[in-house]
Amino acid sequence: MLDVVVARLAPVVDDILIVGPRREDLDPSVTWVDDSFPGEGPLGGLITGLRRMTSLLGVAVGCDMPLLSPRLVKSLVDTWDSESQAVVPRLLGRPQPLHAVYSPDALGPLESAFVAGGRSIQRALRDLSVQWVEIEGSRDAESFTSVNTPAEWERLSGTAAVRESLGGG
Repeated sequence: MLDVVVARLAPVVDDILIVGPRREDLDPSVTWVDDSFPGEGPLGGLITGLRRMTSLLGVAVGCDMPLLSPRLVKSLVDTWDSESQAVVPRLLGRPQPLHAVYSPDALGPLESAFVAGGRSIQRALRDLSVQWVEIEGSRDAESFTSVNTPAEWERLSGTAAVRESLGGG
C-alpha cells in the first residue's frame, strides 16, 4: 500500500522522505530515515521528518491512505502562506494532521510538545499557527480514507484510483 501512496504523492512534490523501516521494493529515489522516536506514535515520526526536511514545505501523509488526492495535496501546498506553520484540512470539523503541510517553523513547537510528554498531534497543533482548510464533498473526503485491515485493502485495491497508481490503468 505504501507504493500506492508514494505513486500518488510523487507528481505533486519534489522529494519524498519516508520515516520508518527501509523497503527495497520502492522507488530508489525515495529517501528513507529511521524514526528517531520508534514506538512513540505519529508525532515522533512527524518531528523526525521535519528534522530531515530540506525544502520550504513538507507534506505529511499517512502510509495507509491509498486514495490520497494529488489535487488536494497541491491545493493544500498552494494555500500555505509564510505566516503559517501548517496547513491542516478538517474533514467534518475534525483536523487531519497526517494529510497536511508543515513548514520547518513548526518543528520547535512540535518538539516542545513532545518533550513535555505529549504524543498527540491534534493537541500539538494548538501550539502552531495553522491555516485550516474545511473539506466538504465526497471528492475530497475520499483522500482521507485510511486502510486498517487486509479486508479493507482488498476492497480498495480494486478501485480505479489504486489500479492507476500501480500502473494498471
